[in-house]
Amino acid sequence: MHFINLQKYYPLISAIFVLILIASFFLWPQNSGVFAIAIIILGFGMSLALIIQRNCDANAQSNVSRAVIIRNVTIDALGLILVICAAGFVGRIISMWAGNVVMPSQPSWGIFLGPVVGLSLAFATGWGMRIMWGKVVRIIAKG
Repeated sequence: MHFINLQKYYPLISAIFVLILIASFFLWPQNSGVFAIAIIILGFGMSLALIIQRNCDANAQSNVSRAVIIRNVTIDALGLILVICAAGFVGRIISMWAGNVVMPSQPSWGIFLGPVVGLSLAFATGWGMRIMWGKVVRIIAKG
């Protein structure tokens, strides 16, 4: 179970997903929800595959029991779900706020600015949650 190519191209694949989502707002607005759900499912699947691979590779290097691998995968998956939920919540709130602030004066900019600001802050929130969850995992691993 090796995902070397997935690891190598993961940032590119993620960027393509974001570009498809932004393009769907303008080209296929009626299907944007379907694209968003598909992108979330594919992104979560890729992330979960990389989490499993990373923990299996760690097992190959140091003889760790299956219970420890399952615990580590579960903790990492829980952190991933937490990051996705926090980023989605913050992104949605900020996106609606940014779109409504600009919408009355410049409708076309409001439609563009809402998703862009929402995605940017969702990314920042996800990055921050990832850093915080990494600290939590280190504390759990020591204890």
